[in-house]
Amino acid sequence: MLRMEPLPEFFLSHTEDEGLGGDDYEVQFYTLMIRVCRLRAKQKERGFVDEDLAKEAKQLLQDFEDWNPKYPPWAVKPADKALEQGTKVAKDADKAYRIVWHATSWLIQQTGRVLVYEILIAWHRTQNQHFPSSDTEKSLREVMKGQAERGQIVQGGVDYYLSNLKISRATSRGVGAHILMLPLNILSSASSSTGQTFLWIAQTAGRIAEIFSVKQGKMISDVIMMGIRMRSTVATQPPTPDPTPSPEA
Repeated sequence: MLRMEPLPEFFLSHTEDEGLGGDDYEVQFYTLMIRVCRLRAKQKERGFVDEDLAKEAKQLLQDFEDWNPKYPPWAVKPADKALEQGTKVAKDADKAYRIVWHATSWLIQQTGRVLVYEILIAWHRTQNQHFPSSDTEKSLREVMKGQAERGQIVQGGVDYYLSNLKISRATSRGVGAHILMLPLNILSSASSSTGQTFLWIAQTAGRIAEIFSVKQGKMISDVIMMGIRMRSTVATQPPTPDPTPSPEA
């Protein structure tokens, strides 16, 4: 849904209600993610990214940077820089429901930022195609780098939360495992994803399928590994001889 469709309007209006500001909700989180969904919906409806849409995307990224999330009393606030690094959570937050809560709030907003970068990449790629210059090339490289860096942070977070959920015995850990599939799906369509990224996605999806019996994980892993093997086979095949006879013949 984050990649393709907007949320239903009745749901959007409900989540924007100030009444969501209780212990279990962070209004700004929903507000930012609603904006991500709407931006992606506009991109799909128009079929291209114009300057206004690019400006909205740039502002949204800045708003993500400026956001200082609040945590409900039952959630242990991570140590400094923990959310940004995605690799540390306080020791007493090892219960599955707390891990799932952190994984949900942190990973979803991180993958949302990857999607916003995708909009900017589309804009700068078009600009570079139509008005090629050192400036447009530089701008495209910068947003590609920004998305790639955010993708690396997401990968670190997925690895961390997967390791924690793996050692948990709570039944709610399965919910967390399904949540971890979202960033894998997003990264599989990100412009900055490399061969190494796809290998990591395949391996991680395979682990999720094996540990938590998530069928979607096995499907994604099998499809990506098949593609990797096919590319490897093509790359190792000797070149086809030119059937055109040489002049000497």
